[in-house]
Amino acid sequence: MYNIVSKSIIGSDRLLIEVEAPRVAASAEAGQFMVVMADADSRRMPVGICAINRERGTVSFSVCSKCSGEFANDSQQLYAVVGPLGNALPLEAGKVSGQRVVIAADRSGMANMLPVAQWLRAKGAVTDILMGAVDNAHVCMMEEAKAMADHLMLSTGSDYVADMAKTLVEMAQSNVYGCCVATGSIAMMQAVSERATMPVLVHVMGTTFDGSGMGGDGRVTVDGRVLSASIDGPFFDGKKVDFAELAAQSAALDSQRYTSTFAPSDGQHEYTELQTTLDPTKLHRIQPRRQTPETRIHNFDEVSAGFTE
Repeated sequence: MYNIVSKSIIGSDRLLIEVEAPRVAASAEAGQFMVVMADADSRRMPVGICAINRERGTVSFSVCSKCSGEFANDSQQLYAVVGPLGNALPLEAGKVSGQRVVIAADRSGMANMLPVAQWLRAKGAVTDILMGAVDNAHVCMMEEAKAMADHLMLSTGSDYVADMAKTLVEMAQSNVYGCCVATGSIAMMQAVSERATMPVLVHVMGTTFDGSGMGGDGRVTVDGRVLSASIDGPFFDGKKVDFAELAAQSAALDSQRYTSTFAPSDGQHEYTELQTTLDPTKLHRIQPRRQTPETRIHNFDEVSAGFTE
């Protein structure tokens, strides 16, 4: 079990959790993620690491408070914390020193981008941060971002994604930025990648539904190749990502998600709410096979049998 140090509400709909995990904290790097379980029956939830405190031996992550009720209870422990997973920010320290880099973030990305900003500043990069949300209530980690940014910008409103993309187009035209790191919603990362004429690294975590590695989620097509967001990522070249496929995959993983279409020619962004008849509270949970680690390493009995049973 892993002790929870603190829980706090950030923005209007996110929960920030700091947990004791000394081994994860000792080796975690900017941009990596981990898998957490609230209890033995919870799904293995991949979450971005949004703070690393090596001295305290803690790491922090954020979850949507409305869809992750299992983390919002009074429990002071987590059943499992596994990490760090994925690859760290794929930028060379020597090359970013003195370079100007902009981070674009919305939704969960506003928390997940903090270690990236901290790493860039530590390596001597001039770091600008552009944050976006539908309104001020959904903005989170603003004070932390101010402390790490050389220049902080905020876009709010129903069309904030288009506004962020327009701002990044103007920034790219100045020819002073080496690259952009985008993290958060698929819609925002798509808009930024398609419009900004600078290299864009996107942090793809939103389509990884379960950390067991047994499902097809978490896959992303990059330059025609199917890759794993958890193994090959989570950072990819935004100019080569198939965002239409990502959006469709993301919408299929939840009972209520948002998809979007973006028209680079007119800069308009449209959100469409998807409704399904799936009621998660009425689903029957099938108990998985459970074995001790000593037994598990000698067989495949816990592997899903699919339609054979």
